[in-house]
This record gives sequence, structure tokens and C-alpha cells, in this order.
Amino acid sequence: MDFHSRDSIAVLTFAQGAGYPRLTRALLAERDELLRAIRREGLFRGVAIASNEESFAIGADLEEIATLDGIAARRFARLKAGATGAVAAVCDRRMPQTL
Repeated sequence: MDFHSRDSIAVLTFAQGAGYPRLTRALLAERDELLRAIRREGLFRGVAIASNEESFAIGADLEEIATLDGIAARRFARLKAGATGAVAAVCDRRMPQTL
């Protein structure tokens, strides 16, 4: 993933490459590491996960998923779902509270 910032918002963008981006275990681990670093630095008010110039990620890499056993598939599902909580945690840290 590519990282840049704009107006105090961290922006993670799917890297350009051949074909459409697919969510692999490596990509999700990279995303999570970037989110941890963003939270640790405390410099941003929020995080946006954006498409590249062609598209947003189209989903899991089915060839990779087909090789996973039950436990590994469950770990992948947790890794994939982890983004929502991680992004929310980064955003909650610096965003002003409204009533």
C-alpha cells in the first residue's frame, strides 16, 4: 500500500500494479502495520483507505483463499475484518467529540 497525508488525514492507497488489487494476507498485514504506525505517531485526525487510479480492491484473492485450511481461513477473516476497528481507533484518538 502507498501512504501519504492530506489535511491531517492519513491516506492509504492500493498500489498500482497489474490487474485489480486483491486482498491477500500480505496486503492485509501491511495495512495493519501502517495503521499501527499511524496510531502510534498520533499526527493524524483520521484515516482514509482509497482506491488506486483504476479501482478499489475487488475482494480476497480466491486462489490464496482456496489454499487455506479452516483455522487459517478463520485467521484471514479476522485479519480482513480488523480494518474497521483499527481505522475507528485511529480516528477516535484525535477527532473532536460532538453531541
